[in-house]
Amino acid sequence: MDQLKRFNLWLKEHSTKQESSPAEKKEDDPIPVQEEEQDDEIGNLLQQYGVLLEYERTQSSLAMPMTMATLRRRWAGSDRWFCPATACGDSMSIAWTMASSSVSRRPSCPSKAFNLQSRGASLDTTAAGSVQWSSYSSSSASCAGHASPVLDTSSTLIYLDWDDTLFPSTEIFDRWGLPHQWDSEGLTAKQEQLLHAWGESLQRFLKACMEYSGSCVIVTNAQSRWVENCLRRFAPELVSLFQSPGGPTVLYAKEVLRALRLRKKVRHQDDSVIPAKHLDAYWDEEDTQRFKFVEMSAAKFHAMKQEFLDFFSGREGHSRRNIINFGDMEYEHEAVKELGMRMSELRPEPTVKSLLLPEAPKISELTVRLELLRLLLPAIVSRSSDIDLDLKDSPVPMKLLAKALKLPELAEVDLHHAWGDGPPPSAEEVANSLVEVAMDKEEEEKVILDAVEAELLGGGPKTFQKFRKQKAGWLSRGYDNGAPHSRLPPLGWSSWVGLGRQWPGPEAQAPEFDFCDEASVKLSVDAFHQVGLYDAGYRHFHLDDCWADHERNASGFLQADRQHFPNGMKPIVDYAHSKGLTFGLYTCAGTYTCVGRRPGSKGHFAEDAAVFAEWGVDVVKMDWCFTEGMEPEPTYTAFSKALNATNRPIHFNMCEWGKEKPWTWGPAVAQSWRATGDHVPLWSDTKRVIEERTKIPEEYAGRPFAWNDMDMLETGNYRQAAHANGKTGNMTKVEYRTEVSMWAILASPLILTTPLLNCSKTDQILGNFTSGSCRPSITPLQKELLLNKEVLSVNQADTAPGRLVKDFGTWRVYSRLMDDISTAVAFYNPSDTKVFASVELSALGWPEGSSASVRDLWAQKHLLDTFERFPTVGSVGIEPHETLLLRFDRVSELVV
Repeated sequence: MDQLKRFNLWLKEHSTKQESSPAEKKEDDPIPVQEEEQDDEIGNLLQQYGVLLEYERTQSSLAMPMTMATLRRRWAGSDRWFCPATACGDSMSIAWTMASSSVSRRPSCPSKAFNLQSRGASLDTTAAGSVQWSSYSSSSASCAGHASPVLDTSSTLIYLDWDDTLFPSTEIFDRWGLPHQWDSEGLTAKQEQLLHAWGESLQRFLKACMEYSGSCVIVTNAQSRWVENCLRRFAPELVSLFQSPGGPTVLYAKEVLRALRLRKKVRHQDDSVIPAKHLDAYWDEEDTQRFKFVEMSAAKFHAMKQEFLDFFSGREGHSRRNIINFGDMEYEHEAVKELGMRMSELRPEPTVKSLLLPEAPKISELTVRLELLRLLLPAIVSRSSDIDLDLKDSPVPMKLLAKALKLPELAEVDLHHAWGDGPPPSAEEVANSLVEVAMDKEEEEKVILDAVEAELLGGGPKTFQKFRKQKAGWLSRGYDNGAPHSRLPPLGWSSWVGLGRQWPGPEAQAPEFDFCDEASVKLSVDAFHQVGLYDAGYRHFHLDDCWADHERNASGFLQADRQHFPNGMKPIVDYAHSKGLTFGLYTCAGTYTCVGRRPGSKGHFAEDAAVFAEWGVDVVKMDWCFTEGMEPEPTYTAFSKALNATNRPIHFNMCEWGKEKPWTWGPAVAQSWRATGDHVPLWSDTKRVIEERTKIPEEYAGRPFAWNDMDMLETGNYRQAAHANGKTGNMTKVEYRTEVSMWAILASPLILTTPLLNCSKTDQILGNFTSGSCRPSITPLQKELLLNKEVLSVNQADTAPGRLVKDFGTWRVYSRLMDDISTAVAFYNPSDTKVFASVELSALGWPEGSSASVRDLWAQKHLLDTFERFPTVGSVGIEPHETLLLRFDRVSELVV
């Protein structure tokens, strides 16, 4: 710290000190050289702190230089200089050229120094024969005999990615664990310091982009207003820069592509920016990973193309079309190169310079990287040829930059801070990445110690890396609009079969499902607490297709059923909120709702979203009936935007039964979506839903704020003629246990639709919930299966959803990493015969030679200890339709 103070004092002195006045200087005097001792001292200080620091000082008539310590190098024996050349015409621009001179003489160039603060920047190593970029304005010719690639900023278009290129998304939301709706609380002093340094670097970099371009555009595939929200939450001091004339603009690429498709300007098969010879290999709808690559590339390409055409229209008189792109994803790198190729027939032909940067940087790495790119920006802009640099996995990024920019001295610079290729993190650093910001000091120390201890027990760094990949590796989140209880799979209850007249049972002939009124809803809210759902962690309370009137009001708005809710819906919502619950309502995308034939939302998206927000609704489920001529993705996208326009954070659940693969586009629109057809309590139906869910590719299995919904659970219900498809019957206890086990490990929302009230038979048939006969009640089986906190913890783990790890034909093994030492494992037997199962621990991703303590989560007791396989010797029997749900905890030593 003393050294830093000395550096600051040195900086203050030299930012105001004049070595000599302009009148005393001669035109051909050599560039001043600092004393060797002072140069070394400051250089060592800068290098020690491992960041790019900037200082300004006045040097004769030269512009105030920005100095980068890692470029403070003598060119031993060199006679090369970077000499400022002049711009042609009256417009001010920046140029540079190579000139020959003796090391003690400055080349004679007829140009006048231009004040740095007026327009451009200078980079000066302050040593003889060093690199110097400066700004000049003159109408005279360039230095005779030296070709000067003029830096024409007015014809330069800069594209910037946002997440992990400008904004440290992975660091903030994954490594630090901050929720997306975080605003200003919960940061440590260290994190605040890091954010402040990053914000200053970003501001300097963006200002440089504005200086060296005619337009600086952030092109992102994120949801609308994501950039603005990030600025508001993490860098409010930059908002004014974005709002200033000529400031950076933001373009949401997916919205551009959707708009083009809706206007039939682009067909899906024409979107790809993959070279034609590879198109068939990539455009395979079954290969969803490549399909996603094509979609993301297409969005970026069309957004960039639109901006290119807008920017260069009316600029035919310019001598250059200069395109620059900075991003961390391959698809945007390909998109800008494809743009250049498709526009190559234009004259002048565009020059394309694209830098593919390493992804998921630490915030300190990103801070240094922004400073470096800012200082190199003039050289990048002024290059007259294309630049295609992949720095993503390069072990020598500075050498690649040196070669591309023809600045050989860059190859000598050691800046691993900017690229994340330094030494691997220590065990403590890894452990720190698992610590939630909100923890107090004692909790934080405990987590760190536990994590380090786990490593010492034999898991090694690979185990940590695997856990970090599943916990912090959700590089793209779902759509977080701030809705409560949406980061993890929602736990809740629905009225669909949970409320009605004549409960389904052996004696019921024509039960009426999904009947609700004010009395039954309030009683069910109370029962939610009384039967133990709230204590177990459930929070969502939903009314399905039962609440709306069969007519809209005179103003065209939805209204609650006037007979059953005489006081309207707002008091009901308020009552649920007073009990600590979030409240959800149902609607339909089409003309009518699916069963109640109540008004659908078609043609009324804005009105319906507004009334939901006015009532204080927290969750909206939108069904997909009576939707002839409509397409799910644009329809649900439009309603999502209508919800967002209300400025109330509302969890959006889409219900189109997985027909149009909503897992591929849903994360940008909603927080959950039905991934399968309707589920009823029949074993054949439960098995079908599990099969459909298992087929979803792992990369779409689910992530924070983006969940594949396997439909509601009727666990313990008896269903007779309970569904429009005429399916009847129920399941055994073993089958119900399998149902809950698989919903839990596959991270589906757990929305129960089981009765919470036990009323007299007469009152039940009449739907009379005010007589006093109704009591809160669920069956012992439902208590056993739905309130088991150990099973619920599998569903609520903050890690990637469970996955199929072994398919043995008649039975399967699924696993879900719970934390750094625990894994949930489901042995699933869908067959009609008993099977005998075992599995190697290495199949779960555990190191060779691992030992585990195995716990049965349904029995809530220790089952056995095992070494390298489960069980260590022999096998375990699994009954037909049964699922064993176990937790494997790694231990250091076992006596076997």
